[in-house]
Amino acid sequence: MGNQLMPTYLRVATHRYITMKTLTTTQAQWAAVMDHPGQRDTEARALRAVKTYLKSLAPIHCYVHAAKAAVDIPLPNGGVIKAGALVKLDGHTRSYLWARKMLKAPARLTVTVQMVSSLQDLNSRYDEFDNANAAKTAGDRCVGAFKLAGISRDTPLLISGSWTTAMRLVPGSGHAGGGGSGTTRGIDRAIERWREEIITLGTLEGASKDTLSSTLMAAALITLRVDGADALSFWRGWIGNGGSSVSGKTDGLGALRALALIKQGRAGAQKIRMAAGFGHGSHGERQHEVGEILGCYKKHAAGHFNAKKKIVTIDAREFMGMTEETNEG
Repeated sequence: MGNQLMPTYLRVATHRYITMKTLTTTQAQWAAVMDHPGQRDTEARALRAVKTYLKSLAPIHCYVHAAKAAVDIPLPNGGVIKAGALVKLDGHTRSYLWARKMLKAPARLTVTVQMVSSLQDLNSRYDEFDNANAAKTAGDRCVGAFKLAGISRDTPLLISGSWTTAMRLVPGSGHAGGGGSGTTRGIDRAIERWREEIITLGTLEGASKDTLSSTLMAAALITLRVDGADALSFWRGWIGNGGSSVSGKTDGLGALRALALIKQGRAGAQKIRMAAGFGHGSHGERQHEVGEILGCYKKHAAGHFNAKKKIVTIDAREFMGMTEETNEG
């Protein structure tokens, strides 16, 4: 993932970067510099920005910043930023608009370059330039985290699922609430650590925000981590409206469906949406709800049939075999 399109004039000015002096370039040359690998949804941001703070050219828009890799920097998605490559720290949205002639481009740009030697260093520099006018929402950060992890957002759940909230409910995820420092980069760690489970769940047929709320997603990820592909039958059954009853008693899927109806009534949501009653309330309430869902899952996995209202809540950390000393953050 080196900067193959990096203009020659940038290669021959290496000494200028070491001293962090500035240089001038054109809009076209700046466009050839590699985007930050975790850059948010630039197109969506650009369409809003061109109506507000990027409505017209201002002197400050002529200044941009880049990082130069001092060494090869490996990325979570398996790619590598080669030593010597340049990466945009800001100016992504402006570059997008200039290239499409949606914003008048300046004749020349002034570029300041900083040396970086790790992904953490690169991300820190990038975050410094994420200013108030381009502040990231949780969704923006999730888009960037997916890009870093090499996950294609090409299914309804991967595009619209409540991944940020779900990861906060997963113990040891490294994201705030799930264990970890709770910094803005927590979602990057969480998505990288749970990449395989996220892809498995996100590509499950019928999975969407209408069938899987944040709490259902968190519980599903946990069961996939613990039981692997064996957990899929439960979630396929949930999405496919499955469940069995015998003599007035129900299996785990039936219990979860009964719980959903109770919660929908409490939330006042439309019953046509399977996940409508789930995922409401405080973080603590959502954690408890994940435990209820795991209780239904365990009941189903064990083949037990009980009264519909009999649901045993299971602590997510206990379900994962984590102890108080366990710390994945």
